[in-house]
Formats: sequence, C-alpha cells, structure tokens
Amino acid sequence: MKFLGNKEQGLFAELQFMVDAYEYGVICARPQVEQKFDFYAEGIKGVKKVQVKCTQKYTKNDNFKFTVSCGSGIKIAYNKRDVDIFALYAMPIKTWWIVPYKQIKDKKTITLNVHFNNYKQFINNFELI
Repeated sequence: MKFLGNKEQGLFAELQFMVDAYEYGVICARPQVEQKFDFYAEGIKGVKKVQVKCTQKYTKNDNFKFTVSCGSGIKIAYNKRDVDIFALYAMPIKTWWIVPYKQIKDKKTITLNVHFNNYKQFINNFELI
C-alpha cells in the first residue's frame, strides 16, 4: 500500500491497531486532549498508554527500523510517564511487536526482525496490554 505521507501512514497504522487489538479483546480509546501517546488500551493487564509506530521499509536482511521517539525536528526519547507500551507495525508483513516501555527506554530508533532478535517474544503479543 502506498501512502501520500507519514501522517496518512500513521493514521492507517493507528486504525489497524484498533482493529487488531479488538480481535485480542483489547478496547482502545483516544485521549480527549493532545498527549504523547495515541491510545488508552484496556486489556487483561489493565489500562495502558500505547504509542503506535509503523514502517513500510525493509532494511538489509529483512530488518524493519522504527523511530521510537517524538518530535518533528530533533527527536526526543519518550519517558516512562508518557508511554507504557509501544505498538510497532511492520506494514509489508502485517506484523505487530507489542513492546513494553522498559524494553525500549531512552532509545530513539529500534531495528526488528521476525526471525533474529531478542524482541521475538513481543510479536503479536497483545496479552501484554
């Protein structure tokens, strides 16, 4: 799927997250005021603040690189008050990594691969919400 820009791509990923999360029994709601996260999500672990990130691009060796920071110019890492869970969506393979904040902490980017990395346990793991 081809998008006009990052905003359109991000909105698509957020909608996809709501649909996919619902299939796992997770209910999503948008905050009523601007926040550093995209959704409140209520699942078996209670209510979590979820930040959705997505990419359409592979890097070499079937890796997907995600920006897990905020800001339109200089990127700033999220802090633990802002986000509980990162929902990272690799659009070409329709795969989610549901990653707790403590696994990412102060990183600004993260590279993931469905076959070879220590984040494999987070693939489509909506039970963390």
